[in-house]
Amino acid sequence: MPSYISNPQVSQVKAIYPGSQYAVVPDASKETVTKSIQFAVGPLPNAGMKNLNVVNTTNQTATCQMAMSDGDANYAPIASIAPATNTSVSVSVGVPCWIRFTFSPAPTSGSLIVG
Repeated sequence: MPSYISNPQVSQVKAIYPGSQYAVVPDASKETVTKSIQFAVGPLPNAGMKNLNVVNTTNQTATCQMAMSDGDANYAPIASIAPATNTSVSVSVGVPCWIRFTFSPAPTSGSLIVG
């Protein structure tokens, strides 16, 4: 799972769109990261909010953090998603925004998927 990037290049920027999914943590057993890579949630026509569906099958609680502009100090926690829920948890975010997840300690198994 990629770590947070302080100064991402255009090719490194990820975004999530309606109907798509993003594996923020594809396989926690392969890397040790406590702060995930950030991704953008773009604006929606006639909507100021978007519900992100998060499935956390890692062995640690994931804290969802949101920022209106990307910068490490700009992120604030908005939700905690319990480990190994295997069910979708809905997190409402203002759009457009940036999202990342933090773990303490780093997960060692499972995945975290956002859709």
